[in-house]
Amino acid sequence: MKKVDQFRFRILDNSPEGVILLDTHYRIIYLNRMIERWTGFILEAVEGQPITELFPHMAKPAYYNRLKQVFENGFPLVLSAQLHPDFLPSRRRGKPLIGQTTISRVEESDTSGALLRISLMDMTVSTTQYAKIVSLQQQTGVEIAERKHAEAALLKEREALQEANAAKDKFFSILAHDLRGPLGGMVSMSETMLDQFDLFDKDELKDIVRIMNHSSSQVFDLLKNLLTWSRLNTGRMDWQPALTRIKPLVNDLAGLFQVQIVEKELALEISCPDSILVYADQAMLETVLRNLLSNALKFTPRGGRIQFSCAEQVETHQTVLQIQDTGVGMRPEVLEQVFDISSKYHTPGTENEASSGLGLVLVKEFVERNQGHLSIESEPGVGSLFTCIFPSSAQE
Repeated sequence: MKKVDQFRFRILDNSPEGVILLDTHYRIIYLNRMIERWTGFILEAVEGQPITELFPHMAKPAYYNRLKQVFENGFPLVLSAQLHPDFLPSRRRGKPLIGQTTISRVEESDTSGALLRISLMDMTVSTTQYAKIVSLQQQTGVEIAERKHAEAALLKEREALQEANAAKDKFFSILAHDLRGPLGGMVSMSETMLDQFDLFDKDELKDIVRIMNHSSSQVFDLLKNLLTWSRLNTGRMDWQPALTRIKPLVNDLAGLFQVQIVEKELALEISCPDSILVYADQAMLETVLRNLLSNALKFTPRGGRIQFSCAEQVETHQTVLQIQDTGVGMRPEVLEQVFDISSKYHTPGTENEASSGLGLVLVKEFVERNQGHLSIESEPGVGSLFTCIFPSSAQE
């Protein structure tokens, strides 16, 4: 090559890219200082040699055909640093260089010929920066996910706090209203008895004592539910499941409510084989049955009928308990909120029996705590059907 030609290409020494020029036979006619620095080849030593002698892998069809296509078609080709980092093996400060390569055809005005230009751009810094950006993006994604998780946890805690506040408000509402009524009545009647005891005959005194007994029973039942609900919500109630025979529990409850059953002239029908078992905490199970039966007694008018039945589903290892009454029933809007402790839809019984709504809340929580399921079917003026499904044996 003439010196004037080399001088003409020396402008490429100022380029930040490494540049190699090839003739139509893919022989090296020039490489700039950047290539010399990155590869260790010196122009004077390699000038006129085929590119495949310096970089043998370029003789492979995958790369050689690329050089040929650019030369023949004139369309430049870019080889990405990620897919082809070693198209031109090079090093910078002793470390492999990640280079993005551009292959293009250069028209020579002096000779009316063409050259093939191979340009190598150092992408090491950019690739490192890109990797850092990707890492930062991933870290940011993790931080965003953690923040969203924390926000969701805070929202859940907020909802739990709101529910706790609603429960607290309901608790005080029950204390203020449902306890004040029957207790106030007993205080008033006891004062009347003290002031006018000699004016009452035996039958009148008996009626007053019966009314006071009924009021005190209501207060006692309510206090038991309040105590149970409080222990449940403060985590002080242990769960001790065991196989329990249903019929003795139901018979005991029937005896407990016998006075109310007789006074309201209700018919209580029990259909429960002796062999039926439930795997549940017995104290919780008693609370469930007591509240369901008490609820049926409250809302079934005088002369009505209450049916208690139980059956075993052998295939599913479950026991189905049902209490059906011919009571007042519930409207759909009441049924939707019957388990909401903050709900206002709580009405007195058919003979003005107190109803806090707490009993059914306990029923649902205790049924589910014992791996069971509770459902209600109700129709105004027809009655209600409560169905509890419990395991009949220990669950694996």
